[in-house]
Amino acid sequence: MPQLRVLFQLRRCPGITTGCLAHNIGVTVSTTSGLVAKLAERGLVERGIADDDRRQIPLYLSDAGQEMAGELAEIAKPFLDGVVEELGEDFESVVSALEALREAAARVHPDEEAEA
Repeated sequence: MPQLRVLFQLRRCPGITTGCLAHNIGVTVSTTSGLVAKLAERGLVERGIADDDRRQIPLYLSDAGQEMAGELAEIAKPFLDGVVEELGEDFESVVSALEALREAAARVHPDEEAEA
C-alpha cells in the first residue's frame, strides 16, 4: 500500500521532491526514499535532475509507472464511486471530518521538514 500511495502521488504531482512527497503521504523522508528506491528498481519511478539545486531531485512516473497507476485507479474507481453514493448527503461532512483529522494529526506529529 505505501508504494501504491507513492505511485498515485507522483501521478498527481509529477516532479515532486522526496521531501514534499514524504509530507504529502505522511511518512518520514527516509521511509519515502526507500519506497522510491524500490519503485525505481522496478522501473516505475524515474529520478530527474534539477538545474537550480542538485540536492532537490524531481521524481516522475516512468511510462510503466503511469500505466500501472492508471490501471489501478480504474480498478478502484467503481468502489470509490459506490462509497460516495452510499454516503449520500453525509459525504461532505465525512470529507470535512477527515480533513480535520489530517490537520490535527499533522499538528501532533509534524513532518521532519517542518521541524527543521
